[in-house]
Amino acid sequence: MSKKNEQESDFDFSTLSDSIEENFQKQAKKTINEIDEAKLVFCLVGNVNAGKSQFVNTILRDKIAKVGPVAGLTKKVTIYEHPHIKNVFLADSPGLEDVNEQISDKTQTFIIKNANALLFFINASVGVTKTERDAYIHFKNILKLPIIPVISKIDTLDDEDLPILINDVKEKLDIPKDGAIYPISCKTGIGVEELSIAFSNYLSDAQKAKFARITNISKVRDDSVDKWITAAAAAAFGIGVVPIPGSDIIPLTILQVGLITKIAYVYDVEITKKEAMVLITETVAGQVGKAVFRTALKAAGWVFGPIGGFITAGIAGAVAGGLTFGLGKAAKAYYRSGMRISTEELREIFEISQKEYKKMKKLKESN
Repeated sequence: MSKKNEQESDFDFSTLSDSIEENFQKQAKKTINEIDEAKLVFCLVGNVNAGKSQFVNTILRDKIAKVGPVAGLTKKVTIYEHPHIKNVFLADSPGLEDVNEQISDKTQTFIIKNANALLFFINASVGVTKTERDAYIHFKNILKLPIIPVISKIDTLDDEDLPILINDVKEKLDIPKDGAIYPISCKTGIGVEELSIAFSNYLSDAQKAKFARITNISKVRDDSVDKWITAAAAAAFGIGVVPIPGSDIIPLTILQVGLITKIAYVYDVEITKKEAMVLITETVAGQVGKAVFRTALKAAGWVFGPIGGFITAGIAGAVAGGLTFGLGKAAKAYYRSGMRISTEELREIFEISQKEYKKMKKLKESN
């Protein structure tokens, strides 16, 4: 047998189906468990009638929080648990000007122990009060978590007044001129998308998956998924550079299953629908990926002789990265559509995305 044929027979792809299936089941279950157990808590702080409860209702897509202009409506830290997603909590604190010292201490303790981020609300029609300024500076000094300043109810302002108010809020809260601040209106939806994306940037992948799923803002979901796909492609490149034919298949499968499980979760699709997983992992990535991997090995290691191993590693890494990027984009389109895309359409998305990955890779290398 020639050296070429010996290398080609080193690894038998046909024996991998049982192992891939086993790893698929384990990784899908592990990913879902990690998401389920991740605790997502963020707190809302601000004066009475600053729009905190309205924001809770907007994010949860339901009228769960009481909304009203009466001072004292929220008398304690009120925890809203998402009715359908485990371990998702939103905490609405009492109005800063409507609390006694005991409740204020409880609010602060809860925030320190539980919050992922603090959303600090300023009512656009009122502006920054002394109480709000003092509270903002206080939280900024004692908390080690991100504080996101929010100007709510901007629909009550004229367009020309908003820039003036933003500058005034930044000055009074000692926020740099180029610092981030988020004007929103829950009534019109203006700014809610930007604020949601800003908040999600402070979360772990598991927390981000939860947050993306609870919101009805498609850009929040798509933005999270696109970042996961790019990160997974980079990790796949690292796996693919291992210069042993076939050695990357199992870890690559585990990586890809984790990716598509998160994508399915975000778009509210049951990952247990095995036929959907088989469609993507086998039709789009399975046979195509194996064929491309074999071609890469032949084109590099068996042509370039002694230095072929290094060249093979680079090509195999690019193949693994492109394969994962294409799979991620196909999975995104598939689950985003409610699994209504045909196999032919998925293959087209897969191929286009692989080409996109190659262009991105070349551009990055040239810089």
